[in-house]
Amino acid sequence: MPLRHCKTALFCLAISLSCCHPRPKQPPPDRSFYYWKSVYSLTGKEREYLQALRVSKLYVRFFDVTWDVQRSAATSTAPIRFKDSSYLKYAVVPVVFITNEVLVRLDAAAVRPLAEHIAGLVLQLRDGNRLPPADELQLDCDWTAVTRDRYFSLLTDIRRWLDGNGQGSCRLSATIRLYQCKYRDLTGVPPVAKGLLMCYNMGDLKNSNAHNSIIETAELEKYTSKLSSYPLPLDVAFPIFNWKVLFHEGRYAGLMETLPTAALANDAVMRTGNRYTFRRDTTLNGHVFDPGDQLRDEQSDYHAVQSSANVIARELKSPPGNVVLFHLDSANLANYTPDELENIFARFD
Repeated sequence: MPLRHCKTALFCLAISLSCCHPRPKQPPPDRSFYYWKSVYSLTGKEREYLQALRVSKLYVRFFDVTWDVQRSAATSTAPIRFKDSSYLKYAVVPVVFITNEVLVRLDAAAVRPLAEHIAGLVLQLRDGNRLPPADELQLDCDWTAVTRDRYFSLLTDIRRWLDGNGQGSCRLSATIRLYQCKYRDLTGVPPVAKGLLMCYNMGDLKNSNAHNSIIETAELEKYTSKLSSYPLPLDVAFPIFNWKVLFHEGRYAGLMETLPTAALANDAVMRTGNRYTFRRDTTLNGHVFDPGDQLRDEQSDYHAVQSSANVIARELKSPPGNVVLFHLDSANLANYTPDELENIFARFD
């Protein structure tokens, strides 16, 4: 056989063999929930769902960092208290929520002391509750183009503290809002090992003309054009919560997360779609409403969540390592069957 024919045959054989041996399939992502309460104590329903859904990891809010006006300083508030030991069954990822106001007001010289306080308090809470060393610490902050440099300095100093205190194996992650992903030229990319893409709260909560600020697939699709080129590995989080947005005299007046929709079946309330308008002075579940006050009922509808998951799965450049639902609470779980939540998780398997 001529040499050129041998080379051709060998090349074809190599291609054939490579087709017969596809790359190993990546393992499915970890199934996770956020736990966003100040007291850790699981109900029977919560335990049941965690087991049925084969959840392996919990992202637990350890504490908040807010701005103390009296002291003119950043302060940690509402640290988690563990009332039962079921958390020992799961890989627990500590999460620290930082308000953007802290970054706006924080003096540059106070960044490093704050970083040391945050990392030190996380370890104190971890060790005090017999948690094994975590492989991840997550910071949750809705930073802006104005506060990006201060936030990124804070993240860098937390990383430095972890490395200097025997926690070098703990990866630092940060939550990424959809607009921060789309407009990263302005908001920057945080100096962390990975991000967690928050696929919710993308609408304008305070806009009285908005329909659902928690999740709408059409709104989500406006922010995914640059998702495949985001330079960090991305985990994903989807909502399973609901709330009611109050408007007084046409202006945003707060959130109501504990007022059941059933309480609005009242002749003092007029319903139009997902909006409830009060006809007269009314008190419901301890809440006082004036005539003309309006509530916008916002739900994380299963079909909207599943549809959004389809979009995100299509746009990501690589499968996520974790899929997280926000957040674990019996009242939230009551709105979904285990099969529905299974379908959301399974979309990324």
